[in-house]
Amino acid sequence: MAKGKETAEVKSAGDGAQKPQKTKMLILVVVAVLVLGGGAGGAWLLLGGSKKGGDNHEKAKEESVKPVYVSLERKTYNLSSQDGVDHFLMLAVDVRVNDEKLSGKIKSVMPDILNGMLMLVSSKNVEELSSLEGKKKFSSEIVKIVNEPLHLHEGEKGASDALFTEFVIQ
Repeated sequence: MAKGKETAEVKSAGDGAQKPQKTKMLILVVVAVLVLGGGAGGAWLLLGGSKKGGDNHEKAKEESVKPVYVSLERKTYNLSSQDGVDHFLMLAVDVRVNDEKLSGKIKSVMPDILNGMLMLVSSKNVEELSSLEGKKKFSSEIVKIVNEPLHLHEGEKGASDALFTEFVIQ
């Protein structure tokens, strides 16, 4: 009888060992299915799985056109100041536009733009241009000066930003 009890215990122990192995195998299968399903779903979305998604992708592509930068000539300008001392501004500006054609148009009216820059800078003083707010305002005024001689039609976009690449007050 002792032998019969031992074999019964061994059988029950064997069933217990079988159960954890089956559970591990089941978990691995479920994880593998989830990983493969997630990968397939991601690939489907990235490769334009639906017509509606493709339209949105095209719109996003059109809106994410790389900007074009047009460099205005580096110039040194006289500044007025309240302290009576002569001050100078060495300025280099890059203008951001969204179209290569507009870049060529800006270059064709460069004398008008540089004249407008001269008039604008001559109206500024050191105190105005020294602060961050003054520089931001000056940048937006430059955008207006660049866009003015372009004679843009309704709905056309001109220069969007004026970026200072050199800004030295002495």
